[in-house]
Amino acid sequence: MKVQTVEYGKFIRSLVQTGVIVTKAFYLTVPYTMGEAMGIAGIEAGKKPKILTLTEETFQRCKTQLLQRMEFVALSLRRCGLRAVPLTTLEIVELLWSFHHPEEAEVGYYPEIPPEFSK
Repeated sequence: MKVQTVEYGKFIRSLVQTGVIVTKAFYLTVPYTMGEAMGIAGIEAGKKPKILTLTEETFQRCKTQLLQRMEFVALSLRRCGLRAVPLTTLEIVELLWSFHHPEEAEVGYYPEIPPEFSK
């Protein structure tokens, strides 16, 4: 066991010295439904779903609640020693695009995204 530990230490030192360090990224989705904000439990069997009208006030309340949930998750991850940052809209678009176009994303090609979607 001691020999393996020493060898592992040598391996880590050589890895750091060569600068070939692999980083891993994990993505979490924080769920939120409009029904929660509007007080709707779900769709009952045999009934048509309600069409929700989103007012600016409701949107801001939903946005605040979602941001609070995200901060709670990030805080919990930080307590475990992990770094958590929310993605911007542009980063989300690029991430989803790269899932469907891995070869292009690997060489750094991403589609041009109009400025109104990059907020």
